[in-house]
Amino acid sequence: MDVATLSCYDEELCITSGYYTDDSDFELVNAAEQPSDDNILLNLIRRDNHEQCAIYSTSPKTKIHHSKQLKRIIDDCGLSDEIYIKAYYILMRYLSSCLNMNEDILYGCMTIAVKLSEYTNFLNTVEKYIKHRITYEALMNAETLICNAIDWDLNITTPVTYLEAILTMLDVENVTKNSLRQISTKLIVQAVTDRKFYGIDSDKNGDCVKLREDI
Repeated sequence: MDVATLSCYDEELCITSGYYTDDSDFELVNAAEQPSDDNILLNLIRRDNHEQCAIYSTSPKTKIHHSKQLKRIIDDCGLSDEIYIKAYYILMRYLSSCLNMNEDILYGCMTIAVKLSEYTNFLNTVEKYIKHRITYEALMNAETLICNAIDWDLNITTPVTYLEAILTMLDVENVTKNSLRQISTKLIVQAVTDRKFYGIDSDKNGDCVKLREDI
């Protein structure tokens, strides 16, 4: 198998996968084969059908609990909302098939999302944050466990994927597109971290109570 490597605490941090090209590939990782159909939105909908089945199988209480934990880590690391959304959907895919959950998994979801999106952020920011919180071996084991749980299918559809596809079709100035992107991204983050979006509210004692059964 090929190995994609990044420098981490003066060692090599790696994800092992046949999807990667070689050790010098530090560009955006294309982990899965893309459909040949030219209809972008139609392709996304087709792919999203089977991914959402896995995500919806995770209970609302579990989603909201871990989504907030992950958001805290992402915010502490100074990463973008786009990275958080990708990490969140990786986490949901993992939780749909694996019950082994601890903070190492959250770090693993974050570093995988960064590797798939912004290598420079990983080298300049994430390394400084995580090196005192998780060992190299534990992080590599968490990444491998996550990738195996989602069958190395790292080309995960998120709401941002739809957003970018829609923005490319809009005949507006780039400034307007950037504003729409920022507003939409914040709404997506709110949707996956606010218990009301899951049909969950808090009782007088602060305990979570499920309000709707159709989520």
